[in-house]
Amino acid sequence: MNPLFDQSLVLVPHTSNMLRVIRLLATLFLSASVTRAARKRNSHQTYMPSVISMSIRKAKGNAAVALDTAQKHEALVKEKTEEAARASELKAKLEAETKAAAMEEAATQKCASDKAIVAAENARAHTASEKGWNEAQAEQLRTQEVYQKAVAARNKADEEGRAEIKTIKKTMADAEAARVQAEADANAAASTARSLRIAYDTAKEKDEESVEALKDALDKLEIANERASAKAEEARDAARDAEEAQMALDAAVADWNAAKADVQRKKLLKNLLWDLYDRIEEFYQATSDLAKHMRRNEDDCNADPHDCLISEERHGGHAKLKEVLQNWNSMILAFMEIKEPFPKAYEEISDASDEIRKNGVSQITLICDPHMTLELAAKASGDSTDYHAKCGDGLWEAVGLKKNRFFYTSW
Repeated sequence: MNPLFDQSLVLVPHTSNMLRVIRLLATLFLSASVTRAARKRNSHQTYMPSVISMSIRKAKGNAAVALDTAQKHEALVKEKTEEAARASELKAKLEAETKAAAMEEAATQKCASDKAIVAAENARAHTASEKGWNEAQAEQLRTQEVYQKAVAARNKADEEGRAEIKTIKKTMADAEAARVQAEADANAAASTARSLRIAYDTAKEKDEESVEALKDALDKLEIANERASAKAEEARDAARDAEEAQMALDAAVADWNAAKADVQRKKLLKNLLWDLYDRIEEFYQATSDLAKHMRRNEDDCNADPHDCLISEERHGGHAKLKEVLQNWNSMILAFMEIKEPFPKAYEEISDASDEIRKNGVSQITLICDPHMTLELAAKASGDSTDYHAKCGDGLWEAVGLKKNRFFYTSW
């Protein structure tokens, strides 16, 4: 038999090569299709799926609008604060919360602080090896204790201030009542003296200089009393106006501080969203570079695909795979840095996080198990341990890393 015409001798390797080519072409097609939509929307090249890109863009747009609104509000509040500062000339203590509200707030905060301390102690027992986390937690507890003392001091100052204000207002009210009574007595006495003088003038036979002098003095006294009373009333009005202006100033300052804090928070969210976008770009870029490297070197690596992927030899993918998985960890961390402080914003990018969880490592899986040999074996046996060790979470361990994960616990 002529071997040149025996097709059975070459059919199997030929079929295997064709399957490999088809798998590689599928990789190219998938890589191109998931980035085509994003390229149309951006002048720069992007490698992330459109569902992720659109989700992040939407959240960034909302964050930008919120930041703009907060900045405008901050400018308005600042202007009002400056106006209140110019209008105010006196500085007095402002009555803030009532004693009951302050005590309730302090009790609530102390209860929360105690619970946090207990939870931290329990958590520390399970994470003793995580030195950095423990140190950060200790610093948090220290600053929480300082905060609790500051709250207690503020509440004490409020209580003492309210008592002092009450005493001062009572003293002022008593003094005003005494002044009003004295004015009434003086007016009554003046009226009696005036009546008697008029009666005397009417009955006397001739003018007397001493009586006329007394009349002039009493008239001048009455005018002086009226002027003094008017000036005192003006002073009281001015004091009330100054107190109201100071209260408006204090309220404006508080609003301005809150507006500045809100702007800072929204700036932080905007920066975190940009950081996340960059981390996603870097992950998909690194994944694409890994795929290109493995395609260029597959014929020079004689081992199984999953072994070639983690091989540190010149034709292996160890270095580029490690870069991909490091970028994965950075990307997941960027998601989580948004999730805890900004849960509503995280809900807006849930499409992106869902896509990452479901398909984020699909291209790596295609490189690791191009013919689905390991996957089919796992399905047939019902045991996926070997599959995950070689093409799943085990890849992180193979390059000396720990895999970051999406977590759902809330503190």
